[in-house]
Amino acid sequence: MNIAIPSHLRRLRVVHRLQTVLPGAVLDALCEIGMRAAGADLALCTVVDDRQHRIVGRAGTDVTVFPRIGGPVAGRRDLMLLPDMAGDVATAAHPMVDGRLERMGAAILSPLHHDGEMVGMFGIAWRGPVAAFTDRQRDLVRRLAGLGEAQIRTEMTLARLAQDAFRHLDGMRG
Repeated sequence: MNIAIPSHLRRLRVVHRLQTVLPGAVLDALCEIGMRAAGADLALCTVVDDRQHRIVGRAGTDVTVFPRIGGPVAGRRDLMLLPDMAGDVATAAHPMVDGRLERMGAAILSPLHHDGEMVGMFGIAWRGPVAAFTDRQRDLVRRLAGLGEAQIRTEMTLARLAQDAFRHLDGMRG
C-alpha cells in the first residue's frame, strides 16, 4: 500500500538531510559577495525547519540560529522585498529585527529550493530601513540564491557519494 507523505513532512525530511552536510565556506563566500556588492550590512543563507532558521552561510553577523520568520516571509516562492521590517507588524517583534539577536531594518530575501521543496532563504539586509531597492540589488539576490541552490545540490551529491563509497567498502570487508 502506498501512503502519500504530506508535503510539509517531505520538506522537513529534505531540510534534515541538508542540515547534516551544511554549512560550508562556499555559502559564506556567497554571503560576503552579496553583502559587499549590494552595499548591505549583512547577508545570510539559512535552512529552515518548522521552528527555526539555522544559518549555514553568513557575513556581517555572528548569529547562528533564529526563530522562524512568519508573516510576509512564510511559504513564499519568490523574491521578498522588506524595506521597513521594524514598521511591518508581521516582522517588527522578531528578534532579528528588534535587536535581541540582530537589527535588520530592511531585507531582500529569496527562497532556496532543493528537491522541489523550499528549504531555506538567501538574503541581504541593512540595519535601517531602505527607501527603495535597486534592480541590481534584486538581481544580485536572485543570482546568488541560484548559486546557493547549486552549492546545496553539490553538497548533497557529495554526501550521497560518500555514503555509497562507505557502503561499498563495508560490503567488500563483510
